[in-house]
Amino acid sequence: MSRKPRNFSWIEEGKLAAFGWPSTVENVRYLVDVGIRHLVTLSPEKPPPIYTFPEISWTEIKIREFHPPTISQINKFVGVCQKAFELGQAVGVHCWMGRGRTGTMVACYYIKFKGMQPLEAVSTVQRARPGSVETYTQEAAVMDYYAYLVQRGLLEYD
Repeated sequence: MSRKPRNFSWIEEGKLAAFGWPSTVENVRYLVDVGIRHLVTLSPEKPPPIYTFPEISWTEIKIREFHPPTISQINKFVGVCQKAFELGQAVGVHCWMGRGRTGTMVACYYIKFKGMQPLEAVSTVQRARPGSVETYTQEAAVMDYYAYLVQRGLLEYD
């Protein structure tokens, strides 16, 4: 099997994986080999070499390093996940190191798809992926996303 990207781990086996920048063709081959069919890049400074892999779809959500995603950017990520899951496809999400921006999106995934409260979501991703959700503003974005969902009645749990 090809070489896995730095900091690779499954958040939910066969559904969502998180990792650092897949910088080589071998890294992307590994992602394809483990079943990832949609790649989400959060780091505009580090696009992956995916152009020789027609079997993988790619979405770029440009978030500056150490900055939080906006609600719109989180919704875009969640939408990619929902669509891929409906098709039975696994999603891979990454930023440069796979910690701050990636961890923030994973925490939002836990809220939307696993029914977690914001602090539980952040601590869960931090336990599984040390160094995740690196800044207070990234943690605040997770809380803001939860509040956004609650205000719009988009959570099906309490």
